[in-house]
Amino acid sequence: MDDLSIEFQQIWQRYPMYQLMKNVQAELIPYQITVKKNGEIDGNGFGAKEIAGKDIVGEDIKSKTFTEKWQLLATAIDADTGNSTIDNKQTIKNTYKNHNNCFVISPYANLVNYAKDELHKLPTLPRYASLGLINGFAKLLASIDIDKVQVLANCLMTTNILSQELQQTDVKMLTKLACERLPEHTLIIRSLNEQQHSEFIRRLKAYGWLPVVNRQVYLITDWQQAQKRRDYKRDMKLLADRNYQFEQLTVQSTIQPITQSARQSLEQNKERDKEQDKWQIAIDLYDQLYLDKYSMENVQFTAVYLRELVQAGILKLYLLYDKGLARYVGMVATMSHENTMTIPLVGYDTDLPQSKSLYRRVMIFAMNEACKENKLLHISAGAPQFKRHRGAVPTLEYMMVYVEHLPSKVFKKSAKTSTKTSQLAQPSPIKNKLKKLTWRALSQLSMSYYAPMLQKLEL
Repeated sequence: MDDLSIEFQQIWQRYPMYQLMKNVQAELIPYQITVKKNGEIDGNGFGAKEIAGKDIVGEDIKSKTFTEKWQLLATAIDADTGNSTIDNKQTIKNTYKNHNNCFVISPYANLVNYAKDELHKLPTLPRYASLGLINGFAKLLASIDIDKVQVLANCLMTTNILSQELQQTDVKMLTKLACERLPEHTLIIRSLNEQQHSEFIRRLKAYGWLPVVNRQVYLITDWQQAQKRRDYKRDMKLLADRNYQFEQLTVQSTIQPITQSARQSLEQNKERDKEQDKWQIAIDLYDQLYLDKYSMENVQFTAVYLRELVQAGILKLYLLYDKGLARYVGMVATMSHENTMTIPLVGYDTDLPQSKSLYRRVMIFAMNEACKENKLLHISAGAPQFKRHRGAVPTLEYMMVYVEHLPSKVFKKSAKTSTKTSQLAQPSPIKNKLKKLTWRALSQLSMSYYAPMLQKLEL
């Protein structure tokens, strides 16, 4: 089975990224991974330096017997040049003054922009202390090109579901393979937590990866216990309310382009337009909650992308219809892989009164879907009391960061290397040393200051 992120690849390659997510711009780095009988791995980055004929430690592998192949997709941005190359014809701007990447790919957006939007949740003293730390780090992070990163297994969703293949892969070999592809980029894996990935985290740490606490997330792992909770039972009654109805969106009438054939009736066109409007309704409801109410640093999806994700079977998307108002008032999407389900999109009409319980309705619908499939439900961060009262348990989430490979010396120019190529290949030793020190400091600070605060305040 492939890593989940590879399922996104075909969509991402058919569209410019801005047509799918307005605030995500990244280069795609696909890998073909071959697992040997002895557990080591081999592979290559498509379009990158070929290393399929030799393994990454230089040993001839033609006589080896392979046992399994799987694919891994990484995303990368290049803050050092101010551009991220998509192909030979197109580049995209990525500057800190006009920052156009959100936290699912950009450490700067995560550690500075999004962090500032979350400060309102803190009491006064921790809020001002945290703001001081953020502002103190902001200029430093920009100056060392903190966004020059390669993120493995990145679905560009708030929460990545990490496959068993990735977790069981030889960490040393995987790290070397990724570093070989982009030797001047910091290596990151997002969305790890102790409940689901403790052994993988342990092996990453042992090889020199740094844990950076990202947030506190909530998981429902025991459905029998969750169903006994008073609030869970109370919410389940909402699903029986006949004044509301959930509708699953499909692409049967929307994905094919409209033709002008004589056989196509006006009524068919009207029905298609009505269906197409539902994708935009879903986006508008998501935007009201996640962008307008929470933070513009959240992923800004487009209706085109939702439709493509549903067509590919990656998302299941539902709209909540209020019969009394005769319109859609909520939306929720679920994503599943192996034994895990996430809720990557939630939204509702925030102008309606809280007495309508719209958030409770869409959340219990998604919870019930995970319960019926007996999957671990990852409910992300936020609304901590709501989630605790429905049987979710908190766990710290990390992004694991690897910087040991960053060059600290200037390469000598080879006779075979052109002047232009040589100039592009030159690392910045001072900048890389500062980058290593900064990530180590961020790791220590997140473990000693941020993690205890999250746990104490039950955020």
